[in-house]
Amino acid sequence: MGEQALETLLQETLAAAYRAGALSVRATEAVAVDTTVQEKAIAHPTEHGLLLAAIEQVGRQAKKAGLRLRQSYVRVARHAAMKTGRYLHAQQRRDALGAS
Repeated sequence: MGEQALETLLQETLAAAYRAGALSVRATEAVAVDTTVQEKAIAHPTEHGLLLAAIEQVGRQAKKAGLRLRQSYVRVARHAAMKTGRYLHAQQRRDALGAS
């Protein structure tokens, strides 16, 4: 739809509401706009999260290619990522650097 079509649609909607008695001329003098924004639970990428995802993806690709790894480090990386997240939440940055 173009801008002109939307303008015509809005005008006709308001005219129909006025004819039906659902809208008065006084009600159109001021307009209330609700600008409420719903927050979303977005997890922003972090270094330890990206590194964990990379380690897991390399492990999946190795398995897919038929390679037998002595150790994949997925379990170790998950544990280190959990510890790092906990340290960062507690604002213990020095401990977070050595969590792995």
